Amino acid sequence: MYRPPRQGPATLHYLSEKLYDLLIVHRCSHVLVMGDLNHHLEQQAYENLLDVQGLIDHVTFPTHERGETLDPVISDLQEDTLCCHQLGPVGSSN
Repeated sequence: MYRPPRQGPATLHYLSEKLYDLLIVHRCSHVLVMGDLNHHLEQQAYENLLDVQGLIDHVTFPTHERGETLDPVISDLQEDTLCCHQLGPVGSSN
C-alpha cells in the first residue's frame, strides 16, 4: 500500500473504515498491511488507527535515512508471530 505524503488524516481514517469492511465482508480471521504510509506526518491518526482496529506495527526501527519509520508492517497478529529485521541500505530512500 502506498499513501503519498501530505494527504492529511482523512486517508488514514479511510483505511480504517476499509479494513473494517474487508474483515466483515470477507470474514477474514487476520489482517496484514505493509507499505509506505508516510504516517509519521499524521502520527496521532496513525496511532488511533492501530488502537481502534486492534493492530500492531511490527517495525520498531527507522526505515528511512532521516531516522523515521515510513514503512510499517501492521497486523492483528501477536507481536511474537512476525519478526522484522533491519537491513542495510539497498538503494534510494524513495
